[in-house]
Amino acid sequence: MTFEFRYVRAETIPNKILKDIKISVGPTVAAYKGIMKEIEDVVRGAKNFSPIYIEGLYGTGKTLVLRKVVYDVVSGPNKGFFKNVIPIYFYLGETDFLLMRAVEEYLSNLRSYVDKAIEHPVTIGEREDWVERVKVLEESINSVKEKIKEIKPRDEPRAFFEVVKEVRNRNYIPLVVFDEFERVIYTGDGLKSEGAQFSLAEFSRRYLELTRGHIFSGIFILASTRPLRELLKEAYEETRPHLRTLANELGIPMEKIAEDFPMIRAHIVYDYSTALIWGAIDLEALAREYNMILHMDLIRIISYVLPTPRAIIQINNKLSLIITPEEKGARTVGLEKFYDVIRTEIQRLILELKKTYINNRPLVPPRSKWLERFEALLQQGYYYISSKNMKTIEIAKILDLLKEEEKIDEKKLKQKIEEVIHKIYEVGLYEKIGPGEYILNPHILAFALGVERLPDGSSADLDTLINKIKIKIKEIREKKKRKEKEAENAERHQMKT
Repeated sequence: MTFEFRYVRAETIPNKILKDIKISVGPTVAAYKGIMKEIEDVVRGAKNFSPIYIEGLYGTGKTLVLRKVVYDVVSGPNKGFFKNVIPIYFYLGETDFLLMRAVEEYLSNLRSYVDKAIEHPVTIGEREDWVERVKVLEESINSVKEKIKEIKPRDEPRAFFEVVKEVRNRNYIPLVVFDEFERVIYTGDGLKSEGAQFSLAEFSRRYLELTRGHIFSGIFILASTRPLRELLKEAYEETRPHLRTLANELGIPMEKIAEDFPMIRAHIVYDYSTALIWGAIDLEALAREYNMILHMDLIRIISYVLPTPRAIIQINNKLSLIITPEEKGARTVGLEKFYDVIRTEIQRLILELKKTYINNRPLVPPRSKWLERFEALLQQGYYYISSKNMKTIEIAKILDLLKEEEKIDEKKLKQKIEEVIHKIYEVGLYEKIGPGEYILNPHILAFALGVERLPDGSSADLDTLINKIKIKIKEIREKKKRKEKEAENAERHQMKT
């Protein structure tokens, strides 16, 4: 298999590399096969339309799968079978959600590729295989522009659908891909203008109609990091500005946007839906496939915190730069070296957290040792902590809870450790994944690794991370207050009776 680790982002993989990549590891295998089968069914005439949904955290391989699908449709071994399929691929975070303008920009990129060999992330497939497709797409766009002289933002979805129908009228099958949809409804990167927000509102109104195949025949693929409902809920909690215009345009109260947004209705179904969830076994297989230097113990720990190929590849790349020649063997580098990779960014985060306030209260009490203890845990490889199989004495020493002259009472010591870990969790540095089970906050690891985006698709800069931690802490503190109030009320009620 040909692959170069410098292409950490799938959208940067050029066609010459994409051509030889085999989707052969983890959940991406089933996703690739499932999507290809749906396209084949439409081409064969077994169905007229197939709506597809693919979900996975940032870095799980969604874009790689989709780009490989498109490459194989356009220029793969069976390209003759797919010769009448025209992909229309949008990276929605990179453009305003004005679909007619987006398809014109897409055509422009394809034209530059065919005429001048200028590659772009959306120019997927070999140049010669695009020549006829570009002509058809250009004719379709021009035909619609002749019919609709003035296209306002609210008309953009309708105009785009007309283009897709024109493609179909010319005996070609449209394969429409909406990649990075989280960057539209969650981060708002694809809603830079008010017009784009109007356009999304109109598109969402017609989404049920679209998924039922009532607008055009062909294939439609939507990709997102998380369920749309969750993304909208988080966008609301983070007071993302684009939601207000969207809610107003749809006539939905802001607080109801995550429940009543048209694209999340219960009766919207997909012919094929998949989630890319990587486990330790999948990530180990990936490491073996590419002969990585990572020890399996390190991979297993990462599988708890940030189970994505992108994280594993990023770690492998960074460790390769700091290890000695003697350590270069495959599957040799473990947890003891890992902190060196993330040290600088973790320390930068800690410094910033010390200066951060929530409602005029310091995020971390000035005299507390939580941040120092947090860093000490990471230095010793505690990215995952379970009270069930905890090395009590070892962790107590790391947390500076063990006095030399003190008689060791493991039960009490374990209780102290759990209290400290819970405090670190309460300031958003660890996440609780089960009773007595904690992992390093995945957003923190993504940031520390220098991954471009956090798992949900938001920007992995320090300000975004701090804001997420603040929201998490606020939520935890409010929950704690509610519990205390409930307990107080219950006590009062008991006293009265």
